[in-house]
Amino acid sequence: VQFPICRKHDPCEDTMQYCISRLRELHERRQQGEANVDSVHFHCMALAAKVRILGAEEQVAALHEMDRIVYEFQERRLQERTQTDHMYHK
Repeated sequence: VQFPICRKHDPCEDTMQYCISRLRELHERRQQGEANVDSVHFHCMALAAKVRILGAEEQVAALHEMDRIVYEFQERRLQERTQTDHMYHK
């Protein structure tokens, strides 16, 4: 079956436009969702803005202090997991 070639309107163009509009829509939804859901990213960016106004040495000290605090949380979490795992294996 052959379809007549229509030079005024290309059905492929409609399909491409539809696909592009859907991709844009999905991309926008994803970006909005990430902005609303990712509170860690939001808080990190807020902290980064505060750190940037400090002097160079203060920035390094602040970053090391934040890293130390996060490390302590990670270490505590690992210890809790280890203790929980030992309880189940007794």
